[in-house]
Amino acid sequence: MDDVMTDQENGTSSSKLVRSQEQLTQTRAEFIQWIDHILTRKKWTGTDLANHSGMAPSTILRIMNSKDHSFNISFKTIRKVSEGSGFPIPRSLMEAHDVKHVDGVPDLTPKVRHTPARQTAPPQGQQAGRTIRVKYVSALPSSLVQSPREDMYEACPPQMMNDETAFAFRMPDDALAPLIRGGMMMFATKRRDPSAGEIVLIVDNAGRAKVRLVTDVNESGIGVRKLCDEDVETIPFDDVKEFGVVDGIWRRS
Repeated sequence: MDDVMTDQENGTSSSKLVRSQEQLTQTRAEFIQWIDHILTRKKWTGTDLANHSGMAPSTILRIMNSKDHSFNISFKTIRKVSEGSGFPIPRSLMEAHDVKHVDGVPDLTPKVRHTPARQTAPPQGQQAGRTIRVKYVSALPSSLVQSPREDMYEACPPQMMNDETAFAFRMPDDALAPLIRGGMMMFATKRRDPSAGEIVLIVDNAGRAKVRLVTDVNESGIGVRKLCDEDVETIPFDDVKEFGVVDGIWRRS
């Protein structure tokens, strides 16, 4: 039997097991989704991934073909997949196993807060809460899209309640999948400059929106990349029409 059902880790992991059936199911689904993404990007088979990760092919195949089975996915298995594929471990899988940092595995997953929120109309004479505008952004040039005529508003996350620059928008594509999918609600601020490891929304002079992971900020511009892509793109400051540093995302349950 492989280590797929165990969860004994050293170092910074507390070896926390995902105990509830609901958590087990969600973590297993996120792991399978992550593997599907790796296989698609790498053009690998499950056997290819197993060979690169130093695992028995039967381990990957059992996980992929037994999606309704109740076994837990050990963090040791997750780490082997990350090291073998070169893809960073999604933060959700690290949190599910109470792992804050893994020696030798780069933690380049976005530094964001997961914020529950609900769509609402702007308050009329009500001071108890606060809503912020949802900006319409698209991966296409503004000449090819038409933004909604009516303004939309979203409940403001608690950590941004006093941020006058805060706004919301929907993720325009799957550049940060599998951690963040297109259509997810994002909350951003203009109060601070982006830094390495954060997520930034950049709207260029043509109106195209890119939401990327920041790798570097220097005199040449902002270095960004997709979550599971090692290619870095440098966007010159002169090409940036608008930006926002993401400080929260809303995952629908």
